[in-house]
This record gives sequence, C-alpha cells and structure tokens, in this order.
Amino acid sequence: MSCIFSCYYQFLKGFVLLSARVQNFVHTDLNRPAASNKRLKQAAMAQQSGETSTARGGTGSMMCRPGKTTRNPYLNFLRDYRRKNCHLSAVDIVRQGAEQWRRMSDEQKLPYVKIAFYTPLRRRRCPTCTGMSGRMKRSTMRAIARSKAMNRVRVKREKQRER
Repeated sequence: MSCIFSCYYQFLKGFVLLSARVQNFVHTDLNRPAASNKRLKQAAMAQQSGETSTARGGTGSMMCRPGKTTRNPYLNFLRDYRRKNCHLSAVDIVRQGAEQWRRMSDEQKLPYVKIAFYTPLRRRRCPTCTGMSGRMKRSTMRAIARSKAMNRVRVKREKQRER
C-alpha cells in the first residue's frame, strides 16, 4: 500500500514541476517582444547593409556549414543557397530554396546535375563498425583472436608430446 502512495506522490511531484515549467515558458514567450529575437535582428542588419549573409560567433568569419556535395542535384543547390543566405533559419532555407528550385529551368539546374554526376559514390559502412573508428576493425580483431587460439592449441599439443 505504501508503494502505491510513494509512486503517486512521485507522479504528482513530477506533474507539478512540469506545469511550472510550462507556465514559465508561456509567460516568457508571451511577454517577449518579437524584435528581440536574435535571428530577426541578424536578418535585419544584413538587409540594411546589403549583405546576403551575416557573421556569427563574433570573430567576423562566416559560420555557415553548407555540407558535403552529394549525388542529389537538389541538395547541391541547397548547399549553395545556404551559403548565400546564412542569416535564414534552416526551415526558411529549405522553403525558399525549394520554391526557387521549382522555378528554375533545366539549363539553370544543369551545373548542380553535373556536380551530382561527378561526385563519387560513398561506400557505406555496416552499422556495427561505424563506432569503431578509433579502435581496431572487426576483421583485424578476429584475425588476432584466431592466431591466439591457434597458438593455444599448438602449445597444448607440445605439452602433450613432452609427457
């Protein structure tokens, strides 16, 4: 019986903490003016200065991470679009980039198709070996284990011959 009460107490305690967090979030989100959003400020500053992207991190260098080239022309286009529009959020980049991609003609898409065509295929690793980058691969570990086992068998046979 006491177990039920303690479980119920823990449940109520967690519920009260969760409701307090939700209330804090709602109050801070509703009371915050829209202009205080950091991303909106960066976009406004970029538009005023005429830049297509903004510097992040305070060092003055661009911190956009466009990603690697792929075998998909659309994703290669999004890489370039992301480079040109660093100040946008990821959702806005995808929405506006998709809209622009749909409006492009085949001739305008051709450079991205060429990049995709000449990008080499990446060999996929098995999921169990991906975490073993700093360690030995499974095949190497198996070979070592096999040689140790063979040595044990050889030593055992030599001991039996000596008797």
